[in-house]
Amino acid sequence: MNDLKINIETSRSGYPTLKINELYIHSRYNPVTEVQEAAKKNYKPHHLHVLYGYGLGYLAEELINNFQFNEPLLIIDPLIDEGLLKLKETTYKRVYNTNSGNFTKLSSYLSELGSYSNKVHVIIQQYYQNLFPNNLLEVLKHVKDSQIRELYNINTINLFSLSWQLNSFVNTKYIYNDSSLEELFNKYDAPVVIASGGPSLIKQLEMLKENRSQFILICAGTTINTLLKYGIYPDYVVSVDGGEVNYSHFKDINSEGIELLYTPTNNRRIRECFSGDGFVFIPSGLNSLKSYYEKNTNKNFPLILGGGSVAHYAFSIAKKITTGPICLIGQDLAYTNDMSHAEGNKGIKHYSELDNEVVEVESWDGGKVKSSDAFKTMINTFEQLQLLDPHVNEVYNCTEGGAKINLISQITFKSFIKKYCANSVKKIILPKINKPLFDFEVFYNKEVENYQKIIKLLKRGIEITGKEKGPFFSSQVLNRLSKIEKKLNALYIEYNVDSLLEPIIIKNEVKFLPKINESRPEEFERVKNYTITLYQDCADRIEEYIKKLKIEMG
Repeated sequence: MNDLKINIETSRSGYPTLKINELYIHSRYNPVTEVQEAAKKNYKPHHLHVLYGYGLGYLAEELINNFQFNEPLLIIDPLIDEGLLKLKETTYKRVYNTNSGNFTKLSSYLSELGSYSNKVHVIIQQYYQNLFPNNLLEVLKHVKDSQIRELYNINTINLFSLSWQLNSFVNTKYIYNDSSLEELFNKYDAPVVIASGGPSLIKQLEMLKENRSQFILICAGTTINTLLKYGIYPDYVVSVDGGEVNYSHFKDINSEGIELLYTPTNNRRIRECFSGDGFVFIPSGLNSLKSYYEKNTNKNFPLILGGGSVAHYAFSIAKKITTGPICLIGQDLAYTNDMSHAEGNKGIKHYSELDNEVVEVESWDGGKVKSSDAFKTMINTFEQLQLLDPHVNEVYNCTEGGAKINLISQITFKSFIKKYCANSVKKIILPKINKPLFDFEVFYNKEVENYQKIIKLLKRGIEITGKEKGPFFSSQVLNRLSKIEKKLNALYIEYNVDSLLEPIIIKNEVKFLPKINESRPEEFERVKNYTITLYQDCADRIEEYIKKLKIEMG
């Protein structure tokens, strides 16, 4: 920034204009009228607008004037970061500003605005691409990474919402008897090692085995196969994946002495693979799922921050259960030695076998290593987790390979063992409590009965809406639909259908967005079609789910 000469001059129209070196960022004649056409051209309805380069704010203000649907505006300007320019106060509520070098904060904002994941429009203030080319490139990369991450999340919901709902239903019979993860909160002041399945894990196994009694060992999901192959038994295994493939990693293991930390949406067959205690937690953001299980079990279940990898949840869990230091091993997030996972992991793939575009990231040792967009997203998530939930003690990346994770200190695993692991650690064993038997069949019948109530209300809503001819909804019809909506929302909360219906709601909200200058008849037709389509899609999905339940119950 020292080589930039920044001057604020007065334009011929009397408004201030900005000159950087020899470049006029705004017009020398009339910076207010200059941006009107640019703002109109760059406005995209129902998009998140990312403005790189704020200057004196003329383009930002005019963009806001063009917004029709309360769209958000995210502003990034290296000159504001350095205190060389200031962001003007505005009454517009959806303005976000972030430091141009704080990519973790940028990712956090973009995640918060994830509903715009496939509708992001980047606008570059003139000459900023000349002044800050490298930083602009980094910002654009992070915006792209965030879009990929959010689209991946949406696609995952679309693919697995039905099976997640089924998993939640069946897992209720285990959750009723298992403990809440809160029972382990702050129970340890010992070091915790989180083992993930990256290829660098192999180099740590000998030291892991030799010092096994001197720390709590948490295994991230399918890494269990590699550990058991080398005779290493973790204290806890974290599992969140609801897919059948995830079950295949656990079905033949010897789980003696290992306890499972899991979510309700975890594959419903995995809990049977563990003879020890189970501890239940809820992924952060799924508040309705939390309420549903607390109502049905009279327990409190914690919301745990996570991401696209089970290791993210393991990381957050470790922070909750210990006040001691934490270290990550096997967290490569890259194709170390051309491999995606460590030997013995059933999910191992070779980079040369994949069609993914090569992405190079900074490596653990300061060089470069091959990675992928998916791995980069996971790196960003670790950084967000460390930013949002810093630990009371030290956190280290002791992988000694793969990608660097910013905000997490790096030391060798040998150094971590030497510094923190001098004493034996005793695992906490909770006392057994006799609980009344859970009548799963009674639970099933009650659930199905209430799903049928939801379907009946949805079909009644379709019938009422379909009879309206327009050009507007009568007050009588609006009142009747309002009563139906109130009953539906109460049942949705009471009977945990959020994950089942979420993809349908997202799809229809995008499909029936209002148009600019929409006429009253057009608005009526849009709202009518939206209501009928949404209700019908929801009814079809719940009926499909009931069929799956009946098959599950035999």
